[in-house]
Amino acid sequence: MHLTSLLLLPLALAAPSTDVTKRTVGVWKSTLYPNYLNIVKQETPDAKVCTGYTGQVNWSGPGTTNEIRLFVGFDVPAGAGNTCFIKFELPKKVPYAYEWTVLGPGKIDVWSLKNPFVNCQVSWNNRPEKVPGPAFQITQPSGPNGGKATVTGAGIPCKKGQRQDFELTIRADNLPGFFDWYELNDPVAGITLQTWNY
Repeated sequence: MHLTSLLLLPLALAAPSTDVTKRTVGVWKSTLYPNYLNIVKQETPDAKVCTGYTGQVNWSGPGTTNEIRLFVGFDVPAGAGNTCFIKFELPKKVPYAYEWTVLGPGKIDVWSLKNPFVNCQVSWNNRPEKVPGPAFQITQPSGPNGGKATVTGAGIPCKKGQRQDFELTIRADNLPGFFDWYELNDPVAGITLQTWNY
């Protein structure tokens, strides 16, 4: 299933971004769109969720119990590049489009997973273990013009011919934050995986 190929709205939300414009070595191979977007909520810890079209991440502060995390899965083709980077951006807000939201500092941590999550089976209580330390950190402009996020983090090996999964959380810096967007491939809006050969 190719999630973004089903999307019909004329405009919407974000596409992830490692700032590839700053990469001077290597050959870009492909842009991959998510096949799975699974939102898990601390408030309903045993609810098993299937993939959707929107991304949502939330943390309201210490002591709260309404955190929301997003699991993102990409089917990486065998012919993809060797090194993968996350990209994220939000388009300019326009009338009649899905109105994306970024509240707080606009920061997300992107974690690799030790094992893939299972679509329609993942929940808050059974979510897979993260690899220690975020693979990428997203900082997204929050004004109405959107724009490309600043993404930091070294590239990671692409799992060619396999699923490559991530967990998105609000940056753990004690500052509340909220993201909500609709994933699209034309115009690009949401999180993507960029593959490169180095």
